Amino acid sequence: MKFFTAILKIILSFGFTILLFISLPLIYRLLGSDLLARKADMQASPVVMKFEQKKEEKKKVEKVKHRQVKSRSTSNRSRSFSMKFSPDLGVGTSDGVAVEEQNLENVIFEEGEADVSAVPISRTMPPFPRRAREAGIGGVVEMILLIDRKGRVAHVEFVKVPHAMFKKPVKKVVMQWKFKPAINKGVPVKMRVRQNIEFTMDQ
Repeated sequence: MKFFTAILKIILSFGFTILLFISLPLIYRLLGSDLLARKADMQASPVVMKFEQKKEEKKKVEKVKHRQVKSRSTSNRSRSFSMKFSPDLGVGTSDGVAVEEQNLENVIFEEGEADVSAVPISRTMPPFPRRAREAGIGGVVEMILLIDRKGRVAHVEFVKVPHAMFKKPVKKVVMQWKFKPAINKGVPVKMRVRQNIEFTMDQ
């Protein structure tokens, strides 16, 4: 009896093991097939989309390249056409003088640099400052004047003065001086001119 019961137990345990091995894949297939299918769809769909997008991008790039080549060829034709028939209106006209004037408008020449230097036409002697005379102060006032293209004094720069009290009365008079403007290439130009005024007690 014991022998048969032992054999029966072995057979039952073996059968139970076989049932487990058979039933587990079936249960897994029944329950896990939907999950596996969903995962597979989620993983596969982006790859397909990316691949399709790349194909579409390549097609777009090819179309754009083709259009650009066409537009370049037409623009080149129009450029060559305009270059052939555009006349040079600046040749042989008096506009060259105007252009030269514009180029030299902001250029400041030093004495001796232009073809013709600025020449004084009207200069009035500044009065001797009363306080300087009372103090017995005299001497030479050295200035650099900026003469504009119309012969007017545009700026006064004092290089040397016997005393600061000379600056204001001298500048007031010197700003009224008139010059014949400097000329360069037939065009009036700005020029810096050095001028000296000597104040002596005899005045």
